[in-house]
Amino acid sequence: MTVTPVTLTITADSKVKAYGAALPALIASYSGFVNGDTPASLTTLPTLTANATSASHVADRPYSITVSGAFDTDYTISYVAGTLTVTPVGLTITADNKTKAYGAAPVLTASYSGFVNGEAPGSLTTLPTLSTTATASSHVSGSPYAITAAGAVDADYTISYVTGALTVTPVGLTITADSKNKAYGAALPALTASYAGLVNGDTPASMATAPMLTTINAAALPVFTVSYNAFVNGDTPASLTAQPSISTNATTASPIGTYSITASAAVDSDYAITYAPGTLSVVFASSTTSCGGVVGRTVLQPVNPDSSSVFKAGSTVPIKFRVCDANGNPVGGAVSVVKVGIDGHADPIVYNTVSNVGPVDETVVSTTPDADFRWDASGQQFIFNMNTKNLKVGVHYFYRIDLIDGTSIYYDFGVK
Repeated sequence: MTVTPVTLTITADSKVKAYGAALPALIASYSGFVNGDTPASLTTLPTLTANATSASHVADRPYSITVSGAFDTDYTISYVAGTLTVTPVGLTITADNKTKAYGAAPVLTASYSGFVNGEAPGSLTTLPTLSTTATASSHVSGSPYAITAAGAVDADYTISYVTGALTVTPVGLTITADSKNKAYGAALPALTASYAGLVNGDTPASMATAPMLTTINAAALPVFTVSYNAFVNGDTPASLTAQPSISTNATTASPIGTYSITASAAVDSDYAITYAPGTLSVVFASSTTSCGGVVGRTVLQPVNPDSSSVFKAGSTVPIKFRVCDANGNPVGGAVSVVKVGIDGHADPIVYNTVSNVGPVDETVVSTTPDADFRWDASGQQFIFNMNTKNLKVGVHYFYRIDLIDGTSIYYDFGVK
């Protein structure tokens, strides 16, 4: 009796893998075993190979999976090839948050998350286009402006986008009263000022409010002057029988606030003299003044001034700042420098949010949250331990601290 082999078909199973991932385990299916035989019964097991690697591209799919080399005298073996399909992986392109000075053209960049195989933005078939609704002439009052990324193309990636924010900051403007000369006996010259720092074709008429006389807390009082209206017959201030006295209820040590400047005691029988008061505002020193070795009117570490800080949700973030007098001495102690809001607390105010946050990059020590800013005598600064438990994850928050001199300090951070 002659025993003949039976047919055994070995099929390479089809597989799917993501671009950049290692090749999956290749396996085969068998059809035709008899007498309880299994793959282990074969004299020689088959070999499975694929003509793809971890770096094989989506565009060239499907790739072949072949099976060969099996041997057994009891079987006539045939083979069926399988396929390996490569699928795209996710790539997130995030428009970076930016800050620019009013009048400057914005420089836009993007960050990428999801590249594989050592690839970089230059590997993309088409790079993204970055755009913003802002221009060089966009105003501070309208910020933040959206920054969007779009248009990137690559078959190996499923591309998504995250919007960024562009914050416009004010630029310095210096107003200088011009020195004047006039001939004896001539009419008083027109009094003018020079402006250094105007941009975007702005002129003095572009200013929302004309400048007022101010002095920095603890500075010497400025020189006061008066204006006259309605002299006749060529009279001048020198024609008065008694010159006016100019005084203020402020002193060098006066705290932050507004004070009256009054004129009085002028005498001349030819005139019925009336007076209009002026205003002297005492404010904190500017941010260009060294404030105990740090920048005043600016939120200090651990919050970065460049909008890059991202804190872990639920952490307590210490918000710190200093304000100083004209001599660079921090103002604090029993003095409250933050204006009390409608909620009855002297605390930061949220004035905008943006849904765009990078990875956590800040670590802070958990502390007890505060209800109001308080004076930290050891650090010579004001501090507010901000509770982030009620903030939304994935949101960038913009805050304003209103000071009692009518100005504000701005800062922002993200929560992840």
